[in-house]
Amino acid sequence: MVIDNSKFVKKSGNYSIAQTDGVADPILLGTATKYEEALSRSFKALAPGDVSQRYAGVQRVHWSEKYDGEGVLFFYDEAVEAFTFSAPSGRARIGLKALQDAANALKKKGIKKALFRGELYLPTEKGKPRPGIAGVTHASFSTEQGLADNLRLALLDILMLSGKDQREDEGTFEAEWDTLAEIFGEDSNLSVHRARGGWCSGNDVEQMFEQVLTEGGEGIVVRNEKERDFSKIKPRLTIDAAIMGYVEGSFDGKIGVRNLLVGLTYPEKDGETVYQSLARIGSGLDDKTSVDLLVKLQGMKVAPPVLLNDSEGREVHFVKPELIVEVEGEDWIHQRTDGRPVRSQAFSWNEKNGEWIYAGVGPCPRLVFPAFSKLREDKSIGAGGARIAQALETATLPPEPVELSETEMVERQVYRKGKDAVRKFILAKRGGEDTLPYIVCFTDFSAGRKEPLKVSTEYALNEKRAGELFEAAVKENVKKGWEKQ
Repeated sequence: MVIDNSKFVKKSGNYSIAQTDGVADPILLGTATKYEEALSRSFKALAPGDVSQRYAGVQRVHWSEKYDGEGVLFFYDEAVEAFTFSAPSGRARIGLKALQDAANALKKKGIKKALFRGELYLPTEKGKPRPGIAGVTHASFSTEQGLADNLRLALLDILMLSGKDQREDEGTFEAEWDTLAEIFGEDSNLSVHRARGGWCSGNDVEQMFEQVLTEGGEGIVVRNEKERDFSKIKPRLTIDAAIMGYVEGSFDGKIGVRNLLVGLTYPEKDGETVYQSLARIGSGLDDKTSVDLLVKLQGMKVAPPVLLNDSEGREVHFVKPELIVEVEGEDWIHQRTDGRPVRSQAFSWNEKNGEWIYAGVGPCPRLVFPAFSKLREDKSIGAGGARIAQALETATLPPEPVELSETEMVERQVYRKGKDAVRKFILAKRGGEDTLPYIVCFTDFSAGRKEPLKVSTEYALNEKRAGELFEAAVKENVKKGWEKQ
């Protein structure tokens, strides 16, 4: 048995997907896993500005278009249904139109068994943003009739063909590349095809990169002619964003900023400016910048509108929005896997009162791999230096947050010490898209204390983060002597 049919869930028409463990053949899965691990080690990211230095004077290289989709292995055996899968997870798909067309192409060539590396992607529609991995995931899990059949399969490499192992293809890739075209053709308007690409001199790589971008592509992948050495080349986005908050921490005996909360502004209205949170940035901060920023930001601290923590549980300190930083990223993700727009928290800054106010949740694309570039002391927020138009061509203010009375209790723990001390931990979920859905509440009551009752509340956007906050609160506040009720 090559696949485990019990793991597959029917979505539409003939199409089914196994989210994990769809591949039952351990040899096939192991072979694919080793290949993927070796491939991953061979890849390097290369900034467009470094292309000429890296490839100038190189006689011949191979380039292929980088598809903004999901890398997959495609397995064909005339005795079983063709499928794609991921390694090592075993996520697998059967019944796609692209798979049937690929199987027919192999059958016509008399090929009985083969394994390929490719990319599942969605074609770009005129006038719309280029669909990415979120679109592929949405199409893969949707039950909408025919949606999954929009997925295309671009073939990039041959692992095995008619019983011959072709994973070690140093010096033979040119023949493999030609074979892919002979079997599947090069027409990217079809559901399955050889990836777009070819051969050029190192001096022409930059030109090929620019051509692919001009035609709406994401970037290119360049490999040496005789080695499995790859460079992934994509444009870097630069965004100017306002610093809304920071997290401090220690490193090498110093104290500095470990990450920044940054946001983009809507036009000012009635003396207030709404900031859409964009990202938390830690990458790119060198030691000196980290220390210098902490000195600046500590004097700008204000009361937080909500209690926020980073992934390590450190508090986010909110500040007056006065500084602008340049942020770099690889790309935008506009949609979630379910097709809905990516959203983030928004906060309103009242200049007169010097305070932040939680303003709800609104659409804002997610920046992929955000990194600090530099302070933009030449720009100001009042002059539109951090405007949201950099991320959204048309942006509307998020709706006013609505507190709903319907609340679901997720978890509750109560501890008592002696007769007069009680500590209660509650994790609850509220309904409504425009609320922070998860609430973690800790109440600490001690009758003999000057201030008998203390209450702290934290919020989270997802259940995983809420659970982490809940566990951290229990661990920090329940020590020896407390008995669970």
